[in-house]
Amino acid sequence: MSDAPALLLVDDDPTFSEVMRRALTRRGFRVSLAHDVHQALVCARTEPPAYAVIDLKMPGDSGLTLIPRLKSLHAGIRIVVLTGYASVTTRG
Repeated sequence: MSDAPALLLVDDDPTFSEVMRRALTRRGFRVSLAHDVHQALVCARTEPPAYAVIDLKMPGDSGLTLIPRLKSLHAGIRIVVLTGYASVTTRG
């Protein structure tokens, strides 16, 4: 599966992350998994992803802080930001 597109999955919930990783792998992605912004940046520098699925609210830095950093590694990256919160106020 070396020609599969690289996808970075960033979420602090280990159960949700594993379910998503398996589902995305079955759909043909090569998934790197991280549970916080720091881990995500390490993964992205090792293998710049073509796609990313990022949790908005995590302990420490918000998933939003990843967007410009990931775009600097791969300008064409496509990013989806998820949240489990019914209402989210963001500033940026």
